[in-house]
Amino acid sequence: MTSEIAKLPGKAIVTVSIPAFNRTDVLAEALRSLQSQTFTDFEVLISDNASTTDLRATINAFNDRRFHHYKHSESLGMLGNWRFSLTEPKTKYVAWLHDDDIWEPTHLEEAISHLEQNPEAGLYSCACDYFNNSGVVSTFAVETLADIKRPVVLDSNHSVCHWLNKQCSQCSSAVFRRTTLDQVFWGPKGLNYRCDYLLLAQAAIKGQWIYNPSVLVKYRIGDIKKHWQEPKKDLTRGVQGTYVIRYIAATSIESGNFDRTTLLNLAEGWSAFAKESFVMACGSLDSPAYLRATARMLVNEFPQTVSSGSVTRTMRLSAKLGLWYVFIADIANRLRSRWWPGGAQLPEPKK
Repeated sequence: MTSEIAKLPGKAIVTVSIPAFNRTDVLAEALRSLQSQTFTDFEVLISDNASTTDLRATINAFNDRRFHHYKHSESLGMLGNWRFSLTEPKTKYVAWLHDDDIWEPTHLEEAISHLEQNPEAGLYSCACDYFNNSGVVSTFAVETLADIKRPVVLDSNHSVCHWLNKQCSQCSSAVFRRTTLDQVFWGPKGLNYRCDYLLLAQAAIKGQWIYNPSVLVKYRIGDIKKHWQEPKKDLTRGVQGTYVIRYIAATSIESGNFDRTTLLNLAEGWSAFAKESFVMACGSLDSPAYLRATARMLVNEFPQTVSSGSVTRTMRLSAKLGLWYVFIADIANRLRSRWWPGGAQLPEPKK
């Protein structure tokens, strides 16, 4: 049973953290998928972000002592609720489940088994199906690991190369080693786009990353385009997205886990968009010199890609005129979007 404010016992090996707001119907589906898990040594924290609907009644209907409801008196915002739900637990592992997603019965069993076998791993994740009310729409998997048929353990040098290509995990497939969450940066003030990418990538490159190509999660999707119809919002999203990529790359350098040769080799399999995103993010004026040099090398390594019709005009001009054009374009975009990651120093390389 649950209470309005419940303390987690912390006796299980893993806490399932569910940031929730208002949606009682889909929350019930998520909780039913938890009760179907073959691995049962878990407790659940439903972090209720000041809902106006009665989530407690929905949770109590399950009559499951593992389910603990914590209702905030006022909204923490989406990122604040994520942070509370993931850092409040004190168990060895923390599994992330959004209130509208669903786990397959063996998801936790697979995750905990692989994390127990690999004590250096900070993050486990798996492939997932995108679905809506009509059924499964598509499958989300790591494109640069498409040939992998069984779970693989990747060291930091290789992990960062995949994560700089694109986000490699959806939130509801992530299971963290709890100590890893104490080491991550949650982003500068005003960052509200790609916060999940920033968090998950850091967890993956802090130690080892376990990737399971099996589809063990169902990730509900909807029409998010309506939230980004205004040009200024699209521009802000682009500026914040490049910041996240820049921070991930800088973090890997700072920790000594960035290998330029490995990145350039794996970048051959990146899309034109991924190559452009890396150059625009890491070729900026406030990137560490090593990153700017890597961006320049990527342009030289793939001249046809970064000057093709598949990239933006800014990228084509940068490939032709030099990275100084990236500096100008980046500063102009920050000024036009009115978002600047002030006070958030990028990590410096180790000497």
